[in-house]
Amino acid sequence: MENDKIDLRKYINAIKRGWVFGSISALCILALAVTWCFLKMPQFNSTAMMLIENDSDNSPRTMGGMGALMRTFSIGGFGSSSIDNEVVIAQSHSVKKSVSSRLGLNRTYLERNGLAKTFLYKNSPVRVEAPAQLFDTLQTSFKIRFEIDGDKVDVKATKGMFGKVLAEKKGVVLPCSLETPYGIFQLMKTDHYVEGMNKTIDVVVSGDELVVSNMGEDILNVNYHNKKSNVIELNIVDPSKERGCDILNTVMTVYNEKRKNRRNETAEAEAEFLDGRIALLSKELNDAENKVASFKKDNNLVDIGAEVSVLFHKDKATDTEMLELTVQRSMLESILAQLKNPEKDYSLIPLSESLGDAGASSVIRSYNELILKRMAVSESAKSDNIVLKSLTERIDALRENAIENVNRTLENLQIKYDSAKDVNVKNRGRLNTLPQYEQEYVDLMRDKELKNALYMFLLEKRESAMLKLNNNQELGFVFEPAYSALKTNKQKIYLILGIGFACALVSFVVVSLVWGYRRNKKD
Repeated sequence: MENDKIDLRKYINAIKRGWVFGSISALCILALAVTWCFLKMPQFNSTAMMLIENDSDNSPRTMGGMGALMRTFSIGGFGSSSIDNEVVIAQSHSVKKSVSSRLGLNRTYLERNGLAKTFLYKNSPVRVEAPAQLFDTLQTSFKIRFEIDGDKVDVKATKGMFGKVLAEKKGVVLPCSLETPYGIFQLMKTDHYVEGMNKTIDVVVSGDELVVSNMGEDILNVNYHNKKSNVIELNIVDPSKERGCDILNTVMTVYNEKRKNRRNETAEAEAEFLDGRIALLSKELNDAENKVASFKKDNNLVDIGAEVSVLFHKDKATDTEMLELTVQRSMLESILAQLKNPEKDYSLIPLSESLGDAGASSVIRSYNELILKRMAVSESAKSDNIVLKSLTERIDALRENAIENVNRTLENLQIKYDSAKDVNVKNRGRLNTLPQYEQEYVDLMRDKELKNALYMFLLEKRESAMLKLNNNQELGFVFEPAYSALKTNKQKIYLILGIGFACALVSFVVVSLVWGYRRNKKD
């Protein structure tokens, strides 16, 4: 304990002898922290909120029990999205990239006044323009400085901390072009350019990918407002109130455009599928009606249904089962035909909620997911893109697997149908006591009613698809457009001051001890 006290006194004495130098180092560090906070551009919080509404099926409900049975098959439907999916879409890479391109976030304008900087948004006296493809492929950032002196402008493009010169022009008159290793940029005046002005403007030019990578959750955050509601809250920290609000509003606009395009693609695929089925079924229904009419005329019948109604109702249970199996088989045959159609190799398969086999449903769902990925990649990629080729090969392989699964499911349905039909034949054995024409009439009417019910269901689904296609309602209702807080965000300033104070305290102790020990040794 005595040695410890002696050592502690030595430290205190050393600090007392070197406190001047320690204080100087601490003050220097505090001065740097305060200078950084003073020169840092103010940051503002902006907020917006959007209600995610259900894109429900508004088709009429007029088919009773038959409609309830048929609606177990959601032809072309992909189900309602959870709020989690909408959050992911709103903060996705493609949405941010579209926002960057539309608002020109790949060019940041700053006015230099000594060490101080002023952020310029929509009020810069100059602007830098280049083809959109250049910003899309640019993988780095660099700075273009405008030294405006009257009517003449000195322009210099530099890159990196040490200011490597990429291009330079002196005494030019705007507009002019500047050729850099990354491409040719057009330098122009704006409406805010005043003749004879003297200003220094820095333009930071970045690629869209770099802008997106810098737009992390600490800058742009999309999340639940609270978990009990379907409201998405968007927040951003930006040196410009107006730009922050524009970014949030544009994010919501791009999100709604993507959701609307997705809904239209789904509705178009559904309508195309239903048109083919309706045309085929219409011919079959006409044939069935003509057979019934010819049968009545040939046998001079008026209302034979009343005579066989009792036996017909006894067959209802078996008929319902056969009807379900027939509908499932019809849907599967249509899906199989589309899978085998070379013209629709890379089109979405209308997915049924129940295909009679979980394996077939899973394979078709996976197939549709790959098709959607290929559509997304093909929008921006060339035909020889590696990712696009890989997706194409996977889709081709999965298509064969899907055909095999659908064929197997059809075989299983046929076995069930044959079994149900055998039961139906036994139940209808009692009809043998009736004249032969009565049995034929029952068969004809059953076939007609089945086709008519299926035809009405398909018409209803097609009407629903057309309503979706022509529906301009946005999935995300922007009930709170972007607004900015009146006060600046000082969180980072407080953090830097705290770190600076801690570093100054450590520096004071360390420097004081070092200088104190050195003076002790000299003495």
